Amino acid sequence: MRGGMRLVYGFQDEQVSKNGHWMVAKCSRYLSGALNSPVAVEAHAKSTAVARHFASRFNSRLRALCAEPASLLFVPCFVYEVEGHAPENEPTCFAAERYLPGVFLKYNSNSGYVADALLPHNDMVQAFLHFSFEESGGKFIVADLQGVARDKEVLLTDPQVLSLTREYGPGDLGATGYIRCLKAHRCGRSCQQLQLTPISSSRVKRIESSASATSGTSGWQHVHSAHSFGDWERISERAAAEYAMSEGTASSVSSWIDIDKQNKINKLS
Repeated sequence: MRGGMRLVYGFQDEQVSKNGHWMVAKCSRYLSGALNSPVAVEAHAKSTAVARHFASRFNSRLRALCAEPASLLFVPCFVYEVEGHAPENEPTCFAAERYLPGVFLKYNSNSGYVADALLPHNDMVQAFLHFSFEESGGKFIVADLQGVARDKEVLLTDPQVLSLTREYGPGDLGATGYIRCLKAHRCGRSCQQLQLTPISSSRVKRIESSASATSGTSGWQHVHSAHSFGDWERISERAAAEYAMSEGTASSVSSWIDIDKQNKINKLS
């Protein structure tokens, strides 16, 4: 199975998922070793860890303010690295999560897509993006929210943290994705119940104007260095918008491009 950024495979680990239950292994859809390296895979797992932390706080706030609210949960993410020699063109490092049975729903993306309001628990899930923005003091937002909805809970998988300083791997589109997601958000009842400050257009404009001056310091550990990805380099905010994103797409996209491939394209044009 292929997603916007990753290939998905069935996988089993008896230490994590008992009784032969399936897990889902994910690796980059691109063959470059850089995007399947431990540092890239750990960036993916890091987004899940951040999302789980804020989901715990989100649920606690909802329980304190609302009667019998639904819960928002993120499936734990595990990182695996192949021992010994791996077959050619096969990843040596990948992430895996427990398989979620049920209808898979895409609530929003990392590039500004927002799903139809009729999806179950949609208002609560969209409020979590707003909550992560406010609870982190504007340092980042947790987006790309997708998973399986049940009566009293939503089980989410594969989230993407968006930061102004691009600290969370290839799916972190920096200020471009961050601002597009804020602009696309519309507060609903859950935002009101959580007493979240509305994200006004003037507030977003202030963030846009200060984004270029934002420092790279963060309370969370950086998951890559400037040279971690070899021939893969981050492209500019403008290029991210033009190359990687299209308005309203439900697919997750990447802010990283293979420089060698781009050079070949430029030579042919």
